[in-house]
Amino acid sequence: MRLFNQKFDVSKLALDSVGNIPACALYDFCNAFPTLLHKWMFLCLEAYKFPQRTRNAILNLYTSISAYTAGIGDGSFLLWVLCGVKTGCPLSSLLFLLCVNPFVDLFIFISDGPGFSHTRICADDFGSALAQLLRLRAQASIFALAEKVAGLCLKPSKCVIIISCVDLTEELIYAIRNWLAVKIPAFKDFRIESSGKYLGYFLGRDTTTLSWKEPLVKVVQRVHEVVGGRAPAASSILRYNQRVVPVISYISQFSCPPESCNLEELSQWSIHKILRLPSNCMSRSLCHSTAICSEVNPINISDYSCANLFRFAFSEFDYLHKLYDQVVESVGVSNSLSSTCTIRARLNSYDLPVGGISDPPILVNLLNALNLAGPLANFRSRCILDPNRNWVLYYPLVDHPKQFNSFQSAVLSALSVDSCSGDIGHDLHSKLVITLQSVSERTHIPPGWQSQTLKHLGLCSSFVKMCWLKSVVGGWCTGVRLHSFHGRLCIFGCVDCKDDMLHYLECTILWQIAREVLQVRESSICFLERLCIVDPSVEKFVSLAFCHALYHACVNDTRCVRADGTPCCSQVVQLRAWELAHECKYLVGGT
Repeated sequence: MRLFNQKFDVSKLALDSVGNIPACALYDFCNAFPTLLHKWMFLCLEAYKFPQRTRNAILNLYTSISAYTAGIGDGSFLLWVLCGVKTGCPLSSLLFLLCVNPFVDLFIFISDGPGFSHTRICADDFGSALAQLLRLRAQASIFALAEKVAGLCLKPSKCVIIISCVDLTEELIYAIRNWLAVKIPAFKDFRIESSGKYLGYFLGRDTTTLSWKEPLVKVVQRVHEVVGGRAPAASSILRYNQRVVPVISYISQFSCPPESCNLEELSQWSIHKILRLPSNCMSRSLCHSTAICSEVNPINISDYSCANLFRFAFSEFDYLHKLYDQVVESVGVSNSLSSTCTIRARLNSYDLPVGGISDPPILVNLLNALNLAGPLANFRSRCILDPNRNWVLYYPLVDHPKQFNSFQSAVLSALSVDSCSGDIGHDLHSKLVITLQSVSERTHIPPGWQSQTLKHLGLCSSFVKMCWLKSVVGGWCTGVRLHSFHGRLCIFGCVDCKDDMLHYLECTILWQIAREVLQVRESSICFLERLCIVDPSVEKFVSLAFCHALYHACVNDTRCVRADGTPCCSQVVQLRAWELAHECKYLVGGT
């Protein structure tokens, strides 16, 4: 389509000669599989000279098929079934393709062979780039024949004529529709647009934005589904990796997301959402380094997208080279990517026609992935400096590391290194300083606390560790933290104390409940001891996790909170806290 657009002289476009304008036609049959005539199927099998035994077996499957009334009917005969292939039968797809092949041959002989078009077909989806709109007449005759002899009729409302070489104005649409009504009446109701979807990806103008729009909306929907499951952190992250991230698997094979979409920001928002944290509690690197507490790291959506593009490009390595050479030959540019060395040396000077379309061609996206160029150039510079990742630069001459089960997982691991925290202890220390900044003058955080604390974290359950992490990153959803309820006091009834995380680290009522239920003793209420910084014992972790869980349980309990979010009565909250303490005691393993 871009080649035809490039060769067309837009200055010569006139509304009275729209038949000369290049276009792209996307055809869609109306119920293709159920409407295929059995008689045509039998003729095709005979023409292909199938063995007699095979033909007899297929004839027995598709002869004398009848339908009868059911349900409230009396079981009487309705009709003979003379078309359609059997749903679920492994033979059905083969039979359909064999019956469509004669029409494919007609496309090659009448349209593609003389150079009037380039057509691609997948099952019942036909897509054809046309040098001129008037070439639709030849293709219309093929579909008219298919309707008569095979029962395959087009559905005009699902067929699209794409005009991408010029801006598609109302006058141009009107002129094209009038031209179709006169020249090709069967196609007069086709949609005329500047872009259309073929096999899940948009072709034409604004392809990147249109193609990514639905998947990104689905990502947000899936995130809310994970949050609605109210599962523990580890389970939520696993479900996020399995259900949310793969949504972009297909679309990311052909292009990087549009500039208007920041996948890094989307990934950070998603992780905060599924962990039920206020916005921007954790940095982007810390978001993808929660395995110290959740046993598994969330996958970075942006890195996953780039890994998909990279993997798909190499899966079609040879074909992309051949396609590039064909395009270059068509436009008369003396470039060739027939050798690996050549493509490695030519980073981004592909000289491919754009055909008046601002979005880069899919071929350019894939060639950029092969070279780690364009939007993926930042990965190239990083992989050069890292000996553990520089195999990416020389693949397939150098194979991926053997510890990975697949090339996809190896690429994702190599591209995700920079998304994770390089020094988790340093990042936690920096975040803790911010969390305790209001008491930093009277609170000294001792150096080197991270190693001892992280060591003790390994002895706790993931629930306890995640509660500790939420405390360190300032993830207590208090009125002060969320700025949602100004002036709200301690929900447990402390006089003149705000609903603030720093207060709950020393709230007498809250910690009294925790100590009595968990049967632990505490002689200090130091902030750092509450966060298990000075004394990182398992007992401390359990106490802190219990308080964190107890606070959120009281806040989210409808019996403790009014409709406006304020506690109905501190005594009610305290009584409910005692009740919840015994209900969720087993969650933190306290005895």
